[in-house]
Amino acid sequence: MKKIIITFCIVFILFTSFIIFLLSVSDDPDGDPPVKKQKITYNFILLIDLSNRVSAKKFSDQVEKDLSLLDQIFNFFEKKIASDLYIYAQDSMKITILPNNAASSMSSELDFTIDYSQIGIHNKRDYFSQKKKLIQSELNKIYQDASKKEYLSADIWKFFKEDLSYYLKKSNPNTQNFLFIITDGYMYSKTNICSKQNRYTYILSRNLSKFRNNNEWEKLFDSNDYAFLSVNKKFSSLNVLLLEVKPLEFFYNEFDIMKKFWSKWFKEMDIQQFEILKCFDNMNRETYYKNIEAFIYGKYERNENNK
Repeated sequence: MKKIIITFCIVFILFTSFIIFLLSVSDDPDGDPPVKKQKITYNFILLIDLSNRVSAKKFSDQVEKDLSLLDQIFNFFEKKIASDLYIYAQDSMKITILPNNAASSMSSELDFTIDYSQIGIHNKRDYFSQKKKLIQSELNKIYQDASKKEYLSADIWKFFKEDLSYYLKKSNPNTQNFLFIITDGYMYSKTNICSKQNRYTYILSRNLSKFRNNNEWEKLFDSNDYAFLSVNKKFSSLNVLLLEVKPLEFFYNEFDIMKKFWSKWFKEMDIQQFEILKCFDNMNRETYYKNIEAFIYGKYERNENNK
């Protein structure tokens, strides 16, 4: 009888301890239910400058570099949708080419959009590989054509002023909007050369010369409020990567001046997360790509080697 009582007590103690354990792990210390982690979706916007920066005569390797970079961004996008097993993905990608006639000259009817929120579950697994192949084939043709025609301008300022808002996805607070701008950093359009006081829709030698090789250039810049002309827009939900910036090497501070113009413009548009990277002539391609991936996943760290 004594053994039965001892056994009963042991079982009771173990059972009570188990119940207490279950209650302790199922309830928050403050009595709040556990918070369900929200799913993040990506919206990639690729803005490609096909002005004379891709001229086959002037920069023979730029087309190959751009296409390689674009392929890598496609890979980053695929990594995201693969993490959702494709069928659960709701991410999107849109490619825009400037100048507009660079794409229209090819009479392409291809839609440069990949949008998983619009694709039925049974088609999602093969959708990306099929659409990627079509887009990359068309981009190759457009690049080759642009490299021969040497378009003089790409109106990035106007894109921010008139078009960018329509590319952003704002209805879902868990969507992260990324804008990748592939350009040499010299913003210019022959149909949009405007200025007001010390603000411009462009940066060229005419408004950079006073800063070049000038040790007091930052003081001059700040005290006279030099900048890009405002587009009177706010893009607080936007992350921006300015890629392939190619400053003239004749001036030791050219890249710093360009960064000052672009950074001030981004901040005035309430863009908090942005990075400006030189063309990857200045670093190993693998390192360059890793910097881009780190920015996408919020792990990018600025240092001198990234400049």
